[in-house]
Amino acid sequence: GEDHWEAVVELNAGFLKVEECVQTHLDSAIQHGCKLIHNCSVRQWSSDSREVKVVTDYGTEKAAKLVIAGGSWTGSLLPDLSTKLQIFRKHLYWFQPENNGYREQDGFPCFFHETDRGFFYGFPCFNGKGVKIARHSGGQPIDAPDPDVANSRIMDERDRQLVLEYASKYLPLLGTQLTRSANCYYTSTPDENFVIDQLPGHQNVTIVAGLSGHGFKFASALGEIASQLALGLPMPFDLAPFAIERFE
Repeated sequence: GEDHWEAVVELNAGFLKVEECVQTHLDSAIQHGCKLIHNCSVRQWSSDSREVKVVTDYGTEKAAKLVIAGGSWTGSLLPDLSTKLQIFRKHLYWFQPENNGYREQDGFPCFFHETDRGFFYGFPCFNGKGVKIARHSGGQPIDAPDPDVANSRIMDERDRQLVLEYASKYLPLLGTQLTRSANCYYTSTPDENFVIDQLPGHQNVTIVAGLSGHGFKFASALGEIASQLALGLPMPFDLAPFAIERFE
């Protein structure tokens, strides 16, 4: 109940500006000699003891090692793993605050809140984009991502109502003026922990999957781990909690 809540304040915590993070990673990859291919579907892949092949819309790529980090499309690339991954369509909402106290420059924090109606999280208003609020719990189970992900406007009225009720109750000066909504996807494992492993039977294929809605903040670390696995370098810690075999 609300009388028994406990709060944790982390003064050094913050949030990531996703688009800038992605661009920074891409720029770094190019500087290190990577070839980037955008807007290109992977049709299939194969591997043997000598090499891997990836067939795309733009042709076939060959290499000694392959890392598959397919997000919500992992199941189509790794059918044997698809039964362990559940995709959820999630809904995000932005509110135009009626009170300046919800702005980043006013010290309003990002937050994660466990209530009797589920888990909610949010970010302060920055660059005039509004206060973002969404449910970490819930979501619509789906078999595959929407074909036109960027323009998907499939919404869930119950989810929207729960977020509006949350904002009204716990952020009473925010107001209820929704300025934007969008969809995203969680690809979740049964225990909501990551899969980081070499693919059984394919020692030249590494998998990073099932990030369960909390993977982006670990992108740099996951990339480093994946590269170490692919190159056969010593791992400084135990990856057993993230092994595929834990589901067997």
